[in-house]
Amino acid sequence: MFFAVARFKNSVRAGVYPAPLSSWVLTFAVTCGLSAVGVDFFGFIHFLMSLSPLNLHLFGLPLAWLVSCSIVATLWWICVILFFRYGLKLLLMYKGWIFEVRGTKTSLTTKLWMMCLRPLANVTKPMLYSYQQSLPRLPLPSLEGTLERFLRSVKPLETAEEFAETTRLAEEFRLGLGKKLQRYVWLKSWWSTNYVSNWWEEYVYLRGRSPLMVNSNFYCIDMLMEPLTNVQAARAASMIYGALLFRRLLDRQELEPIMIYSMVPLCSSQYERLFNTTRVPGVESDTIVHRADADHIAVLHKGRIFKVLVYHRGRLLKPCEIEMQPQKILDNPVDPADGEAKLPALTAGVNRISLNAVESAAFVVTLDDKEFYYDPKDHTKLDKYAHQLLTESGCDKWFDKTFNLVVAKNARIGFNAEHSWYKEDGHCDGEPAFDPPEPVKLKWQLPPECIGNIEFSYKRDPSAASSLGYVVQQQQRRDPEADRHPVCCIAVNWDSTGKFSLTYEASMTRMYREGRTETVRSCSIESCAFVLAMKNPESTPSERYKLLKDACDRHQLSYQAAMVGEGVDRHLFCLYVVSRYLDADSPFLKRVLSQPWRLSTSQTPHGQTSKLDLRKNPHWISAGGGFRPVTDDGYGVSYIVAGEDVIFFHISSKRSCNLTDSTRFADSAQPHLGYIW
Repeated sequence: MFFAVARFKNSVRAGVYPAPLSSWVLTFAVTCGLSAVGVDFFGFIHFLMSLSPLNLHLFGLPLAWLVSCSIVATLWWICVILFFRYGLKLLLMYKGWIFEVRGTKTSLTTKLWMMCLRPLANVTKPMLYSYQQSLPRLPLPSLEGTLERFLRSVKPLETAEEFAETTRLAEEFRLGLGKKLQRYVWLKSWWSTNYVSNWWEEYVYLRGRSPLMVNSNFYCIDMLMEPLTNVQAARAASMIYGALLFRRLLDRQELEPIMIYSMVPLCSSQYERLFNTTRVPGVESDTIVHRADADHIAVLHKGRIFKVLVYHRGRLLKPCEIEMQPQKILDNPVDPADGEAKLPALTAGVNRISLNAVESAAFVVTLDDKEFYYDPKDHTKLDKYAHQLLTESGCDKWFDKTFNLVVAKNARIGFNAEHSWYKEDGHCDGEPAFDPPEPVKLKWQLPPECIGNIEFSYKRDPSAASSLGYVVQQQQRRDPEADRHPVCCIAVNWDSTGKFSLTYEASMTRMYREGRTETVRSCSIESCAFVLAMKNPESTPSERYKLLKDACDRHQLSYQAAMVGEGVDRHLFCLYVVSRYLDADSPFLKRVLSQPWRLSTSQTPHGQTSKLDLRKNPHWISAGGGFRPVTDDGYGVSYIVAGEDVIFFHISSKRSCNLTDSTRFADSAQPHLGYIW
């Protein structure tokens, strides 16, 4: 009850932002004062009093008058809030500042924009969702602009004949079916909060029928430089406790929203389903189920699944109390029931009570019986670390949950997600106030037919898991300002395959409400020219430098355009969805969507919260995370700028393809990294 009231109060506070709740009292006092001296706000107060049958007094004042003043004050208060909110939204629609080069003179327009925005964005301390109603809608780009950017992106990838055909199809689409589809998407952009997000979630993620383990989920690695303890149960307890404290911050909206330059807020909607959420399988499409609260977590260990309560009489257990529960699970000798050990490979249900215990859990913890290692001189240990987090046996994680916290036997941790309090002996600090509730081993009654399905899913998933090759490479970053990974990746890919490939890089559109991602097509005319110059022994260093600068400038411009809704792929995707609804055939859209992304890249961000200061604690850096390649003959490359002088690259590829090799890719990167950085 207390948490429900607190959530309601915080929702109201966020809903009236930028005005504080106390401003209503001031508005009411001013309204009463003005009414007392004869200012009647167009006669509203007198009119409302005439409607009231009340003839009572409160503190010597007519109750009907007080009620009428409160109604008028509330109306004025709401009008002022809406005025400032829409004023803030209007200011946030301006994106010209993104395209201004750092270090150059700021334009007069941007200076005036900053002068207006800064006081509005910082009237009061914002809560996590305070800016949601003020964020602008994702703008719909023009059909002509999208087609022009698309043609420019594929020109270096196609022969002259292929490009001529693509251009012809694009022109036919622009003059014909494209206009009709654009009108439908335009209508959706006006009546929906975000014209992309719900279709992207449904058709790209929820309707996918391939296994999540290697086709959707990603992994993240622990901080490497400073192991905090080697006691598995203690590390699990501290991470569980920390995750639940973070959930409390989200529930109370006490986490600060991410702000660019302390002025421009990013959308916080994706926090809403971080906890208490699971993906429930369906025949044609899965569904996301989110619960308001959960007082337990699910723990997987050696094929067994346990329900673990983390609250007692409304109080979150202390780390030292939580530690006792995973330790009891580790000491529990009971074997898994028939089919239970491989049940997560199926991630579907038979026993409703047990399945509900997992699906309704705040999150899932895996107590791994293997150890994770890191050695800066031996990348194969980190490669294995990454493999264990993303795939491993295929039945040691519940892949439908929002995230799985994986705790290794030697207390290293990691995450698998669907897209410190220690004593000297390593145990959690503090003394338990009581013996916490026993972990409950979930019971399953699995008929032979279900066990057969589990075995089928298990045998399919390990084959997919073993087919992936991983390399996690650590590089020293010589130039803190150098962010040249797209050019580097394209160069290495050209080395590996002998041709340029369509390259995916994830950008964000979170400056808009419910914004998610947009694609940056990193393989550009300029980047290809640079790569060819690097392969040409007659090219001079000055020529190569100029081409590199041109490639980076083009990449930055493409990234900026994607951030403000001027990308290519999300727009074309929505046009394709409408064409399917209308049962309209488009040779152009078929050609676009059939082009494979042989190089998929992404950056793992950090430093987005004040809760962790890497400048004060440089040894707390993480190696980031990674994902699988998008195509069978491609690469998946993720990277993280970890501190001031280290970059980690995560490279994945399919072992079944003789054209790709993660180790060769990493080895080929060395000369390019040396030149660029």
